[in-house]
Amino acid sequence: METSGIVLEPRLLVPKEVERINGLCLKFCGAKGSKLRDRDALLSACGRTMASAGGTWAHGTVAQQGLAILDGIISSHPFVDGNKRTALVALDLYLGDVGLRWRLPDTEKFDLIVALARGERKGDRLPGEVIKIKTRPPDISDRCKEIEFYVNLNENLLIFLDEHDRSWNGRWQPSGCVRSTT
Repeated sequence: METSGIVLEPRLLVPKEVERINGLCLKFCGAKGSKLRDRDALLSACGRTMASAGGTWAHGTVAQQGLAILDGIISSHPFVDGNKRTALVALDLYLGDVGLRWRLPDTEKFDLIVALARGERKGDRLPGEVIKIKTRPPDISDRCKEIEFYVNLNENLLIFLDEHDRSWNGRWQPSGCVRSTT
């Protein structure tokens, strides 16, 4: 069931959880820890889903809220490294909280995320479908484990984004992302 047009009460992303996501995404790609660049930028990005004007939510549909999350984290650049990867996993966590999933091929997700990072993408909603899933991820009672679940769910895309970042910053390494074993 496609639910992109369904209006849901926006929820606030928790900044500490987004910091945890950034740390896990960087660890996944072999980096050592997360470093917050700008706390105010993080708070602003996390609050974008709650924006309103005249008593009306600026991002009323799930698809609009999803794009606000991606764009908020990517454009405000709150972390020194891993903003695009963090935005992707934060979106999955946000949608997963209400039993939804973003369905779009990884190549198209990658193109959208890179276009947002370059300031080339404008729009009012996520492309593809935001779909209702029948069940939540299995046996996840710990929020940290749930975040790890979404990092692992996006393994290939995190690798592509890491390789893109390395080439974009002039430090591309042919081996790409090497998943940390610690």
